[in-house]
Amino acid sequence: MHEYEIFIKQNIYTFMYINHCKVKNSIHVEASATVFSCYVYPAPPCIDIERVDKVTILGVLVNNSFTAADHVSTVLASCASLMYALRVLRSHGLSEQSLKDGFQATVVGKLLYCAPAWSGFCSAADCTRLNLLLRRCDKLGYMGKHYTDVSTMFQEADDALFRTTLSNRSHVLYTYMSERPEIAYSLRTRNHNKFLIPKTSSLGDRHIRFL
Repeated sequence: MHEYEIFIKQNIYTFMYINHCKVKNSIHVEASATVFSCYVYPAPPCIDIERVDKVTILGVLVNNSFTAADHVSTVLASCASLMYALRVLRSHGLSEQSLKDGFQATVVGKLLYCAPAWSGFCSAADCTRLNLLLRRCDKLGYMGKHYTDVSTMFQEADDALFRTTLSNRSHVLYTYMSERPEIAYSLRTRNHNKFLIPKTSSLGDRHIRFL
């Protein structure tokens, strides 16, 4: 639920969006020297429509505050289950290379799924939690490619998406990539075509000219 404040003064109405908050909406009415305060209750929800705080869209958990904290928690829980399966496979004699391939296909794939869509909403605390997972996987020997920071993985995913979009004109995101405009500058005509004496750091090349 969002909080709004309506200020009414001298017949001037201003609506200001505050932020996501769980406090009831409030209206402040200022007229002369009298200040009135009252609470405005939200409209009743629509019938047969559930009001939720978060929803899963194409595998990405989106909450009402537009942060990636809930999605990161879900990803970490899934990765923990996948790592347990890898430990079981290692105990049954699976080779190290096969473990690395399985880790790349499962854990890394889960971590980077739709990363360009939600990685920008990660806070510093979310990145720290993901980096702890990477360090743990590196210590267990699952990582075939060494990643020191999850931000590097997100940057590589963004670059890969950009290259794919740029090389495919049928890509759904290609229409949003506008061409760089060509700006023609209309400059005034120079009075001469001379250049200044080039700067040098050698004392012998610094000549003092007298006119």
